[in-house]
Amino acid sequence: MNLPAILILAAEAAAFQNMVPRSNNLGWGYLSYSRNTKADQGSTFFKLIVGRDGKPEKCVVLLSTQNAALDKAVCIHAMKFRYKPARDDKGQPTYGVAETMISFSRDRSGTIFLQEPDYVVHLETVPEDLPPKSYVKVTVLVDEEGKLKGCDPGPPVKDQGKLNDFITRLQALSCKELFTVWDPLVETNLAKERISYVRTISVGFQRYAGSPVPPAQRN
Repeated sequence: MNLPAILILAAEAAAFQNMVPRSNNLGWGYLSYSRNTKADQGSTFFKLIVGRDGKPEKCVVLLSTQNAALDKAVCIHAMKFRYKPARDDKGQPTYGVAETMISFSRDRSGTIFLQEPDYVVHLETVPEDLPPKSYVKVTVLVDEEGKLKGCDPGPPVKDQGKLNDFITRLQALSCKELFTVWDPLVETNLAKERISYVRTISVGFQRYAGSPVPPAQRN
């Protein structure tokens, strides 16, 4: 397999950690609020600001269902989620941010939808077996000014067969690129104070336009 020359960052394991769901937060079951609206189904993209105690402080709808009752019900339900708190670079509990897109209907449980990646990196060479729309997730620590303070690519990948080495390199490249392209991303808590927080960032990978297309991906 022909791998691109990607620098693997040599760094100690990050002290900061992302929050972890304490239960199946996305097990929506049958959502009773659907019976009280005229809508049979819909989708919404929302953001949770989770406090140092692991409880959501604020829910913000980023993509509305165009139905105020459904938007409100989604946030009411999401505010019941519970997490093991995120940790900052000193190992202390800190805020966490989670963004999720959910599709729901009157008779079906909620379904997670994969949204577009937060950032995209273009490569000249990719393995033939890499799916056309590939992405990795990294954990970032952001300060009160919205500036990137740390990036953890995560442990080496071990469950993707012969793509393990390539994807592990992509994780390292993602952190390297984020420090170059990051735009300040300020978040506030319920009291409207700026906060330092930990969140997951998805980074997608695409082939440069004009680069050779591996035979397996040609039409």
